[in-house]
Amino acid sequence: MAQKKVEELLEKVSGNVSKRTHGAIDAVNKITGPVKGADNNKTAITFKAGKGLTIPEQFGYTAGEIHTYLDQNGLVPTSRLINAIMQKKNSKANVLAAIGWLAREDKLQFSKDGEMVSLR
Repeated sequence: MAQKKVEELLEKVSGNVSKRTHGAIDAVNKITGPVKGADNNKTAITFKAGKGLTIPEQFGYTAGEIHTYLDQNGLVPTSRLINAIMQKKNSKANVLAAIGWLAREDKLQFSKDGEMVSLR
């Protein structure tokens, strides 16, 4: 019975993460435009945890890749960051969720127009 409650809670949390992620994806798409080579006609995005990783763990791992990239490259165009991290076999949705994660933790600094991003 306790496991069922835990599963229901996890389902609720993952649904909330998904809703916030879709909002972040829409916001970033307005700034960066469609990502070259991505299927930009998809309206529904389904997150699937990689082998051995939960969805939040995937976002956290990708956030670490973003942090490392920005640490090495400094101020970069947002679209270049997204494309660079996607080349490491990350989905666009995963990358955008990780950017949102880092932004919410106040780890990123964006230019006023949102075109450039760096570590805070």
